[in-house]
Amino acid sequence: MVKPYEVLGKPVRERYGRFVGVVVAYESDLLGDVKAIIYSSNGILIRTEANSFLFDGKEIEIAPSSIVESRELIAQMNTLIIKLQSLFKLRENNMVSEKSFEKIREELNSTYKSLSEKANNLLNRLNSREQSLISRREWLYNLFTNLEISKRMNWISDDLYIKSYEQLEKELFRVSHEIDDIRRIKIDLEAISEELRKSITGEFLTESKEEEESVVTEKSEIKEMSP
Repeated sequence: MVKPYEVLGKPVRERYGRFVGVVVAYESDLLGDVKAIIYSSNGILIRTEANSFLFDGKEIEIAPSSIVESRELIAQMNTLIIKLQSLFKLRENNMVSEKSFEKIREELNSTYKSLSEKANNLLNRLNSREQSLISRREWLYNLFTNLEISKRMNWISDDLYIKSYEQLEKELFRVSHEIDDIRRIKIDLEAISEELRKSITGEFLTESKEEEESVVTEKSEIKEMSP
């Protein structure tokens, strides 16, 4: 968790370039970990909770909570995959008793169920966010149309048209960038969820053996074809 002394005075930027700021205060829990930051942006104080920002030690990046939480969940799922695959490998090599194997697997299975539930919840939130952004993108397209009509009707000057167009274009880029982000992290989350499912069932061992046998077969065929 992030500590207060780490974030106070640190620069803040919104992931898609909508605003920047500086941390001026924080909220913490009983353990002293930061649960929210308060930063100043153009004279306005903004509060953001810990599940909506990323800190790399130098600056704070504000991002949608569904994206931040998905990144953290993927890291947790990857750790669980390593533990599960290590456990199955130990049993395969007779390095752990069946009783110990089942006990540890049961404990890991409990974690698996919890993480899988979180993954499903996050995928639903990501889908909802994506649809909201798609609607916003369509709204922006309509605004471009109205702006073009205003220009052709001579309701606005060329200078105002250019400035307005640039602002709309920037926001369209930001929305499109976020949609791409969401789609990428959905793919990553679905992929690691499937890998975790194979790890909890031990299915990955079968696939590994099939791959090894396939490689051996290919090598044999190549050797037979060689003069």
